[in-house]
Amino acid sequence: MNERFGDPESADSIAGREALESFFGLARDAGVPVGMVLFPELDAEYPDGRIEDYRLGFLMDRVRAICKLHDVPCLDLRAVLAPSEPDRKMWANRLDSHPGRLANDLAATALIEQFGAQWQVAALALHAPLGQAKADETKGGRRHDGGESHAPDDGRR
Repeated sequence: MNERFGDPESADSIAGREALESFFGLARDAGVPVGMVLFPELDAEYPDGRIEDYRLGFLMDRVRAICKLHDVPCLDLRAVLAPSEPDRKMWANRLDSHPGRLANDLAATALIEQFGAQWQVAALALHAPLGQAKADETKGGRRHDGGESHAPDDGRR
C-alpha cells in the first residue's frame, strides 16, 4: 500500500481520490445521502498504543479530508477498535483477523451513535408515505387506483 499510495500525488493516489470524489458527486446528484466508515485492520500494530501510528493511517486521513471537503460524514473506527497490540478477542477466530463479534458490536454501536438519527429520519420519510398509502388502500375495500381490494370482508372494517 505504501508503494502505491504513499505519495499523495502518485497516479494511484490521484485515481483513488478522483474515484471517491466521483462517487460522492454521483450520490449527491441522485439525492442519495452518503456516509463513510473507516475500519482499520485488526491485526495491525499500534506502536505505544498510538492510533496515529497505524500503518495505513495516512490513507484514512486522506479519506477523512476528502469527506470533509465534500461535507460527507465520516466515522473513523480507529479510536474505537485500535488496541495497543493486536487483540485476537476482536478477530473472527484465532486464525482469521477479520472482525469478529466484539469488533462488530463495537463498530455497530459507533455507527448507531454517528448515523442513527439520520437513518431514523430517512427511514421515517421513506416509509411514512408507503404506510399511509397502504392504510388508504384498504379503507372501505377500495384501493387508490379505484380497484377492489382483495382483503376478505369479514365485517370488521
